Amino acid sequence: MEKWSNKPPQQKEGYGLRLIRTPKSGRIRALITCEELIGTPTHYWGGRTVPCQGSDCKVPHETIGWRWHGYVPMILEGDHEHVILELTAQACETIAQYAEANGSLRGVLLTATRATGVKNGRVLLKLEPTNLKTIVLPPEPDVPKVMRHIWGIQEETTVEKTYSPQRGNGFVVRQTEPPNGNVR
Repeated sequence: MEKWSNKPPQQKEGYGLRLIRTPKSGRIRALITCEELIGTPTHYWGGRTVPCQGSDCKVPHETIGWRWHGYVPMILEGDHEHVILELTAQACETIAQYAEANGSLRGVLLTATRATGVKNGRVLLKLEPTNLKTIVLPPEPDVPKVMRHIWGIQEETTVEKTYSPQRGNGFVVRQTEPPNGNVR
């Protein structure tokens, strides 16, 4: 027998978030849905960004260094799609500074553009506070779990807290430690 209801069931935790990057022209405007920034060392390998797997990494670290990327879940302006924005470490500095000064990222309006209008140009971010009393945000997604699914990784990876400002406001950047000092 069918089960009819007057509202959809509560969404189960899943992998339904799309990974996006700042477009070469135009902008992204969205509300951040996480409390803190999270990222990991990555490599550009095989035509795509992949996470560094430490001692199990298939990427030759001697020739291809790692780069840290941050991943920010957000609700896009307009269609309200829940997505994850990939950003370089340089772009994430703006986010880290905002979080250190304000204690949380959740509900912050982020605007991302490219400085030069080219595909790999520097990303510029503008962060603005919003009134969370008038906004209902979805729960914070498990970003490492979603990214492992996108990258096709089955096993769990380590998430460590590696940055804590002296101000004691609870903000933390989490990342997996790289296998060595090869930074690009």
